[in-house]
Amino acid sequence: NSNINFTNTNVMRADGGRDANVSGLTVAIHDRTLRYRVRTFGSYSLINRSTRDVANGYNPTISGFKYSAELAKIGGVWQYGISRSVESNQYNINDLGFLRAANDVSHNGYFRYNLLQPNGIFNRFNSTISAHHGQLYSPRAFTSFDLSANAYAQFKNFWGISMRYGVRPLQSYDYFEPRTEGYFVSIPSSGSYSVHVESDSRKPLKGNVYSGRFVRNEWDQDSDWVGVFLRYRVNDKWSLNVEVNAEDNNNGRGYVTKQTDDVPDHEEIIFGE
Repeated sequence: NSNINFTNTNVMRADGGRDANVSGLTVAIHDRTLRYRVRTFGSYSLINRSTRDVANGYNPTISGFKYSAELAKIGGVWQYGISRSVESNQYNINDLGFLRAANDVSHNGYFRYNLLQPNGIFNRFNSTISAHHGQLYSPRAFTSFDLSANAYAQFKNFWGISMRYGVRPLQSYDYFEPRTEGYFVSIPSSGSYSVHVESDSRKPLKGNVYSGRFVRNEWDQDSDWVGVFLRYRVNDKWSLNVEVNAEDNNNGRGYVTKQTDDVPDHEEIIFGE
């Protein structure tokens, strides 16, 4: 069950356009009992700028990298793992891929309990506690720290329920929302919770109901959501789905525009509520 794979995406544009190449290598190694796993990933991106950009004085190439490493116990009642992921500030796969934002260093850890056999009122049960610590790659600056706990239970009648609680106990720093290098916005602590109930998926008609709430007290910010999902299985090849949900958001804050005043090289970042 161990494996190795190589991936390459390549974009070549005519008439002096921008070219891009991204290569990635993944290696996953399991022990003989399939209880432990070591997984590593490395990727290198290279962009050759267009002839127009080079003529305007830009460097002819942009290169970046990403790597990650994970050590985990994936078998047994008690499971756990730790991982580290690094994306350089110039890592870019978006010519033939999607990356919301690079320039990130993250550390993650989790601890999980699994019910491996039906027991009592449960067919299945698992619960997980996890933590995330985030930084910028350049400059190396703290961005966020998150804690979360979630649990899922499926009962003997094949109905299920899942619950999640998450908290960001420390002030975090968003270097992307101001849309300008060298600026960041300080974001107060926050918390959220959600509940999801599902009916027996063996039946032709299955229903899910979910709800949750997010709160950031210092900004008087909150968000509430609720939804219903229904699936009717006509036969083994056809099913009909419908989902209705509603969300109410209050006092969020975000980027609006940028203004330059009479002071040379001075910019005002305008946020709105």
